[in-house]
Amino acid sequence: MNNLELVAALKALPDEDLALVLGSVLPERNPFSKEPEVVSSKMFLGIYTEYTDESSISIVAYPKDGEHGPYWGFCQSAESPISGINFVSSQKQAISPLDETTIHLT
Repeated sequence: MNNLELVAALKALPDEDLALVLGSVLPERNPFSKEPEVVSSKMFLGIYTEYTDESSISIVAYPKDGEHGPYWGFCQSAESPISGINFVSSQKQAISPLDETTIHLT
């Protein structure tokens, strides 16, 4: 499969399946690993949403163990009380792509 075919296949995936595929690949990446000052760097999937009077950025938390359930979009959300980072997921329990901890979303 060449890059154009791969892009076409990824574009054809429903959002939840795309998040699962990228959730299997992106957390394994360490884009600044060769920088001597960098302890860790992560790639992750995010969603930018623009409303009529504000905008927001959320990090997609990946379903635990690739769990599937009914898909109603990224309707579950939680804000980290420590960092203030907003997470979204299609499931109530998910894995943070930043530190691989379990997040409980509502």
